[in-house]
Parts: sequence; structure tokens; C-alpha cells
Amino acid sequence: MSVPTLEDFLNFEAKISLDKPVEDYVRLMDDRMKTDALITDEGLKNCFEKISSSARETVWKLLFESPCTIEKQVLASELLREHKADAGFFNPWPYNEWIVKVRDELLKRQMILVWRDEIVKKELGPCCSRDSDLFEDDNEEAAKFYEFAGCQARWKEVDEMSTIPDEAPSLSPILSETALSPAETGASVIETNPATVDFLADQFKTLSCESPLEDYKHNMFVQTNINANDIEGFKKILTEAREKIWHFLFDQSSLPPENFEKASKLLQMVKADSCTFSPYDYNDWIVKVRDELFKRGYLKFWERVIVSNKLGLCWYQDCEHFDDREDKAPLQFYEFGEH
Repeated sequence: MSVPTLEDFLNFEAKISLDKPVEDYVRLMDDRMKTDALITDEGLKNCFEKISSSARETVWKLLFESPCTIEKQVLASELLREHKADAGFFNPWPYNEWIVKVRDELLKRQMILVWRDEIVKKELGPCCSRDSDLFEDDNEEAAKFYEFAGCQARWKEVDEMSTIPDEAPSLSPILSETALSPAETGASVIETNPATVDFLADQFKTLSCESPLEDYKHNMFVQTNINANDIEGFKKILTEAREKIWHFLFDQSSLPPENFEKASKLLQMVKADSCTFSPYDYNDWIVKVRDELFKRGYLKFWERVIVSNKLGLCWYQDCEHFDDREDKAPLQFYEFGEH
């Protein structure tokens, strides 16, 4: 059997589907950019250009070709996030030129929710020194990209918040249970068409046993588009997710591998979001999960999932709701069963 040549390695089809674009993109990057094959820098550059061109084309199709459903927005956002991270490492300049065209098209089509909640909030604009070692001192220039439709770069918002005196009330609508309204904070407001809100409200899914993580991410995306400041809306989604995790873990007489995997992935996402929206409810619940795991002898899930991934109590290191650095309970949570 002949040994594959460099030409064989470079001659591949960078195909990214519309239904599983992230999986296809990651597979291509793993196959071509994380290989032990003897390949020149120029060869790697050619591989990345091929893959990135396909990724950008797929994002464009998801957003702008045919009706852009919630599912398509989620897929486009996830693919865009993956691709920007890689572009910042390998070759950011084509991405930077292209993402300006994406912004202009979103604004032209009045897709303000996608612009605000996906591009701006997730900082998916041009690569700059904040996310790429290939740039220096260009943050101010990059920040101008976001200054459309009443938005601004997230890091500029943080800088402005840091100038607020300690005694002033929190102005963060996401992290405060008693958040001030946009009118009270002076924040820019983008009006949402009530008909659009009604349409989005009908898009919520009941978490399925087949694809709970995807359904959960979908619901969080919908809620963000309806009202990103509605803490109770996010709490409702998190409550359903916790109930689904409990179902996977404890509503059967055993813990089959597929339930182990689904509960693990969903729990990691729920812990991360709970630190923002509902840490106290999560903390009360995760103690019950721990106790039930030990009661049933599910030590593998306890050790490999909860302990290894630090999915115990929310505390000051991962949640801005807490500031008590002397609180021993979060660390003692993981010592359960050691004695």
C-alpha cells in the first residue's frame, strides 16, 4: 500500500453540514490541524484556509439563506465561536474582514437580537489583542466594531462598571436579583416587536430524554432573545434541567452509561449558568444530589463528574453572588464520604 503524500493530505473536501456544523468543523480541525503528519507551515495554512472558508460559508447560510429559525441561530453562534477561537491562533485577518460583512448584513436585515445577544455579548467580532497574540494595542479600534444599534464592546462596559464607587448599587441586570431597569441605569434599549416575542415564546422545548443538552441550550437561547434580564425566566429553565438530571440519575434502579453521560454533560452546563442566574437554588439541590449518589453507591459519578469538574456549591471563585472567602462549606462539600 502506497504511503500518502503531502498532496493527498491537502486534497480533502472541507464539507460542513447545516445540521451538525460544529461537529463537522471540529472533526476537520482535528483531522487536518492537529495531526502528527509531516506537513509544512504552508500546508497547515492551506488546510486552515480551506476549513475556515467552509465555516464562514456555513455560518452565512445558517443566518441569511432561507428563514433563520432559533435552531439555525444557535448552530451559527456555536460554529462562529469555535471558528473565531481558531482564527485568532492561525490566521485572523480573513475572519476580521468577513465578520464586518456579517454585522452589516444583520443590521441591514434588522436581526438586532442576533447582533446584540450573539455577536456583541459573546464578543464574536474581529480578533484583537484580547483574544489573539497576533495583535497589539488594538482594542480601541476593535471596540468600534460593536458600536451599532445602541451596543458597545463588553470590555468597555466592564471598564465603566469598575469606575462606580463601592457603595453604589449594582447595575448588572444579570447578576443582581434586584436589578435596575434599563431606564434607571441609563442603558441603551433596543425595542422588541411584541409579535416577535410571542413567536419566540412558542419556541420553548420540553427537555427530551434523547437530546436534553441541546434542548436546554435551545431554551436558554430563546429566553435570552425574549428578555435577557428576566431572571425568573432563566430560573424556570434551570429548574426543569435539574429535574431532568435527577431523572437520569435516580428514576431508574440503576445508572446506565447513556444516562451517566447525559446527566454529566447537562450538569456541567447547569452549574455554569446557575452561577449567574440561580446559585442558591443550585446549592440546595446539589447537596441532595450528592447525598443520593452516596446512598445508591454511585461513587463513579461523584468522583469523575462532580468532584473532578468542581460541580459542587457555587462560591466566590465562580459566582459574583458570593464574596465570603472564609466560607469553608464549598470545599467541605467535596470531602463528603472521606471519613
